[in-house]
Amino acid sequence: MSLLTVLLFVGVAQAESKIYPKEVILGNPVTWILSGYEVEKDYEKLDLTELQKQFVIYDIDGHSDRLRIKLYPVKTGNLIIPELKAGRLHVKPTTIKVLKNPEVSVSWQEPKKTVYPNETVLWSASVKADSAAILVENVLPENTPDLPYEWIGQADPQIQEGTFFGKKTVLASAVTMNQTGHIALKSPIIRIQNETNKRWVFGAPPASIQVRPLPSYLPAVIPLGKVSVQNAFSSQLIVKGRLYNWYLDLNGENVAVSDLPNITNQLGRDASIEWLTPNLEKQTTLTSDGLSSKVKIDQPFRVNHFGLTHLPALRLTYFDVNTGKLEDQFTSAQTLVVIPLWLMIVFQAVVAIIAVLIVLALGILLKASWTKYQLVTALKKADSATAVWGAIMRWSHKQLKPIRNGQAWVFFQPESSAESELSEQSLGQWLERFESQYGHSDEARVMIELLNEQFYSLQYEPMREQALNWAQSLPRLDWTRFQSR
Repeated sequence: MSLLTVLLFVGVAQAESKIYPKEVILGNPVTWILSGYEVEKDYEKLDLTELQKQFVIYDIDGHSDRLRIKLYPVKTGNLIIPELKAGRLHVKPTTIKVLKNPEVSVSWQEPKKTVYPNETVLWSASVKADSAAILVENVLPENTPDLPYEWIGQADPQIQEGTFFGKKTVLASAVTMNQTGHIALKSPIIRIQNETNKRWVFGAPPASIQVRPLPSYLPAVIPLGKVSVQNAFSSQLIVKGRLYNWYLDLNGENVAVSDLPNITNQLGRDASIEWLTPNLEKQTTLTSDGLSSKVKIDQPFRVNHFGLTHLPALRLTYFDVNTGKLEDQFTSAQTLVVIPLWLMIVFQAVVAIIAVLIVLALGILLKASWTKYQLVTALKKADSATAVWGAIMRWSHKQLKPIRNGQAWVFFQPESSAESELSEQSLGQWLERFESQYGHSDEARVMIELLNEQFYSLQYEPMREQALNWAQSLPRLDWTRFQSR
């Protein structure tokens, strides 16, 4: 055979295609081997759209005359590798039987079908495994300049371990589209390793995404998603010349943090307010619920005149991708009263005094209620006239106004001295002192009459019951100690 004949034979020889095995477990690969003169060029000409609906093309190894390709099925059942033709390469239809994986299952939640350019969308997956020791890894496709989309990151896995299932892992990946039109978005890859170091690979068919152009009336840079703004400055009274900080929080849902604007750029020149350079702190968090972005703005300022001034209302405009409308968020304008430092000190001192007085008043009311409770409890347990009178004396020491010492009331006399003063009083003197503070009291008068009788007779129970009636008639909120009569 001449050399020319050999060259002609090589030039027209068909490339070979081998596919094996014909039966696999979901997560295991099907190997596809192509061999032939410059078969790599023919492979690059193949239309693999239908193939990729059934299998993920995960790994290609080899050279121009021989390729080894790993195909991972995306679901169970009888999957068909369709007939493929390009140049000298002819692949006959092949049926692959895919069995359920007995240890792992993966369910996918595809991204939205219709999006806008630069809108952040999620592609999520839920992995359920019988064993809690299983290892799960989410692998994003490589970003290349020729792709019409860009993977921007993945959320930390959310892991649940339970009694009735081994382990559940939720994975989420974020992607944005940078071109309009119809886009076939390749799925992330999930790699799984079990306790025996067995490895599986799971993927999903490419998602068909329609990227709509933005309305022509939108500005060149605008947040896409949902945005809110919060105003954290609450003081209404400020000091002239003092430095203050106006805190603003911008929050975005599925909005890139770089798209959240610095709304303090709306602050113009103001003769009364001096605006200093703001400080911006940016945060981005990606979870299975979506992308959360936040910009914390610290806007320092000082006011240089007395009287009234205003923090202006600021506007935050964004495009709501769910409604397809332009939306506005506003901070409310705030009126500030500017005063000198000495007046602020006086005002704060008055507020502090009022606060102390309120606390003291509450303490007095609580003490009076507690003292009344102790009195009622002691009277219920009293087994003699002496015990009844002792309970009344203890209550009197705490609740009756101090006695006069010359021209002044003695509020802070020693307890032993106060009890001695009370013990030296007769029943009539005690009644007079009580009614001078609480006013006329029939219950107290009857109680004193019964006490007088009890000290000289054996009738005890009626006197105790009347003492209880008197004690329970005392006011719950007792201000009488500080009232003049």
